[in-house]
Amino acid sequence: MADVWAATSTEQGNRMKGVGSINMAAHPLWAGMAAPWQEKKENYIYHLKGEDLKSYYRILASQPNYQASYAVTVDLPDHYFYASFFEEGAIFTFSVALHDDEKKKILRKFTSVFGLTFRRFLDLKKAETQAREANIEASLERVRSRTMAMRDSQDIGNTIVTMFDELMKLGVKMDRYEILIGDESHFMETWTAATNAQGLATLRKGKLDMSSHPLLTGAYHAWKSKEKSYTYTLGDDVSDYYKVVNDANYYPVRFDLTHLPGKQFHAAFFFSDGALFAFTPEPLSEDAVKICKRFAGVFALAYRRFLDLQKAEAQSREALIETALERVRSRAMAMHNSADLSSAVSTVFTELRKLGIDPLRCGIGLLSKENRKSTLYASTSTHEIDNLSLIGWVMLENHPVFNNQYEHWMRGEDYFPVLQNEVLKDYYAQLSANFKVPELHSFEEQYGYFMMFTNGFLFCWSQHPYSEADTRILKRFSSVIDLTYKRYFDLQKAETQARDATIESALEKVRGRAMAMHSSNDLSSTASLVFTELRKLGISPMRCGVGVFENESRQAQLYAAASTSQGDSLALVGGVLLSGNPVMEKVYDAWTHGEDYYPELQGEELKSYYQMMLTGFAVSGPDSETGEKQYGHFIPYSIGTLFAWSDRHYDESEIKILKRFGTIIDLTFRRYMELQKTEAGAREAVKQAALDRVRADIASMRTTKDLDRITPLIWNELTVLGIPFVRCGVFIMDETQQLIHTFLSTPDGKAIGAFHLPYHTAGFTGAVNNWQQKKMYITQWGEKDFISLADTLVEQGAIAEREQYLSTLPKEVIHLHFLPFLQGMLYVGNTKGLGGDEIHLLQAVADAFSTAYARYEDFNLLESAKKTGGKNPA
Repeated sequence: MADVWAATSTEQGNRMKGVGSINMAAHPLWAGMAAPWQEKKENYIYHLKGEDLKSYYRILASQPNYQASYAVTVDLPDHYFYASFFEEGAIFTFSVALHDDEKKKILRKFTSVFGLTFRRFLDLKKAETQAREANIEASLERVRSRTMAMRDSQDIGNTIVTMFDELMKLGVKMDRYEILIGDESHFMETWTAATNAQGLATLRKGKLDMSSHPLLTGAYHAWKSKEKSYTYTLGDDVSDYYKVVNDANYYPVRFDLTHLPGKQFHAAFFFSDGALFAFTPEPLSEDAVKICKRFAGVFALAYRRFLDLQKAEAQSREALIETALERVRSRAMAMHNSADLSSAVSTVFTELRKLGIDPLRCGIGLLSKENRKSTLYASTSTHEIDNLSLIGWVMLENHPVFNNQYEHWMRGEDYFPVLQNEVLKDYYAQLSANFKVPELHSFEEQYGYFMMFTNGFLFCWSQHPYSEADTRILKRFSSVIDLTYKRYFDLQKAETQARDATIESALEKVRGRAMAMHSSNDLSSTASLVFTELRKLGISPMRCGVGVFENESRQAQLYAAASTSQGDSLALVGGVLLSGNPVMEKVYDAWTHGEDYYPELQGEELKSYYQMMLTGFAVSGPDSETGEKQYGHFIPYSIGTLFAWSDRHYDESEIKILKRFGTIIDLTFRRYMELQKTEAGAREAVKQAALDRVRADIASMRTTKDLDRITPLIWNELTVLGIPFVRCGVFIMDETQQLIHTFLSTPDGKAIGAFHLPYHTAGFTGAVNNWQQKKMYITQWGEKDFISLADTLVEQGAIAEREQYLSTLPKEVIHLHFLPFLQGMLYVGNTKGLGGDEIHLLQAVADAFSTAYARYEDFNLLESAKKTGGKNPA
């Protein structure tokens, strides 16, 4: 058998592919490959024709493990199979004609590269197997670590959550799961765990009669028989099973019998004290079964640890109170930044529940003497959800209970209201106006406990009054919360100062770089520093950059920021018209009014925007199928906008940072434009100086011998002007004699010497014709053209032998540029074609040369006239 990957396309451009395994003995084409491959030959050729061709595709289509989209009913011409071997296999092609040697060489190169690729694939495959085992062992170790980190019996919930999280990460997908703990009776205790909004795991326990359904009975007997695992398929009896579970008196979960799957697969994996129970949509794979068995063994350790802790807890109730308080104190003192507040404060409620104080609702209210607004951080417990975190605010006014909360806090006195009936209903109605709370199903009596501290109060609501001991515990916890918030406000102040200092430092770095710009080429490194510093400040958009706008044309040049291993860069990626799309038009309008713009795009709007962008430059668009939403941030500055696209809307502080960096972008681009203007002036000065030197030197020539100075002069000035070239010269056209007076340079800029070519000389007629039409002429010369020129130079006596000239030429084709002027053509040769700006500069040199050369000709005519007594020498 051989693994095959194949691809082709139809004349209509439809792509077809084949993937799978093929029996190598099924057809002579495949069978014949074995020997040359084993003998390590380079290739193998097979001619498919006639019935053999049809037979091949019938056999290919009948291969059970090979799926191909080739149509066997289509008549195919006879064609050739060509295989190029590498160590593990071959790259093959089908073609109507045999490949020529050049194509075979190309295929050989590709085969060599693919051979390396395939060996890399095999290495990766081996590594993936090792990595899979490492991942499994790492997951098991995390469960072991979580087990050993258990401080009390309630932490078993964290261990269960960790265990099943790790199973999910390893690809073991489950509809639901639980732990069963057994004893000698036919009842088994059930454990389920879930993580609440504060990241804490809660454990829910129940009991099931293991004789109430065949699934449970079978699992119980398998556990008693010390089997490793047990499976059961819920098919026609799926509703019977869940009805039994719903009817169980001590089972904490109820299932909706109207939304049950048609089939569900159960697997139990046993340890000495119970079982890991899993319900899955498909049967577990062999790999998943092995993994679950290993996890069941690890959980046995967790359960023994749980039993040890449970025993210890029964002896240490009083000690736990102080320990719980100390945990909160430690968490508060361990706060490194204000973001740790939530986890630190949530520890209070975790510890309260561990101590058996389990209120209906509890949390923290923060207050200020400036107004009656209270910011609430609440932890709520209902029949359906435990420890639901809610955040909001309420004004402590317009209700007796709210008024008393604020007044008692001002006096530093604790407050214990008891609410019922309409008072309770009105209280919750006002509370829910700005703060989401669970819906009350009854308005029976509720007991409130408000324990005051410096910055607010700890509150708890319960359906039953707390004992004095519990109230004292609440008071002690409020003191620890006071410590926590003092620590929080200190950290918040320090962070604000540090953050401001960091932002200012980042801005100063960019300002310094902008003012240190010496040329316009420094723009990329300077502007890219903006995005480097933004990322350091935690603002990392999916796409960002700078737009430079033209007011009248509505054209925008876009500079995109890119990040690589070498650092950040900012490069011009293209232009776009700020019209024809609602977003583009709003970007322009916002800029003209000096306003920020924050679009939120999704679906067709997002797709339309990216289609518009794609017309101007290359940018990767979103996947429209995912429902992705993108948030734009356009911050205007004097000549454009700073833009950033993110998967979320930036908050107020982040937008302030973007605005501050927008002013730096403004400074940078204004500095850039000033430098561009200065550089343009400098370039113009260099150009004029060079042209003046050309005019002066040519005008100073008095004899034909002085003409030898032409090519060194042109060479030097082209070098000064920064024009790339390898050869240069001047052709003076003599219309009377139909001759080209030619002045060429050596590689080091020296004159080869003047020589004279008839107009009809091969290779020069194009230059002559274009000169006569006053047109620029660009062509390319290869080796044959230069050999012909070298022979002419030898005939003219300009050089001794042609190798003397040819040995100095580059091996590449040379691009020849002929710029016309009144008396002839300026010639410049380079290994690459020159750009528009360079051509324009050359034409200016040619025109300056023309003016000066005309003065030289006038001088010569005058001198000739003197010698002939005033007569025209012609």
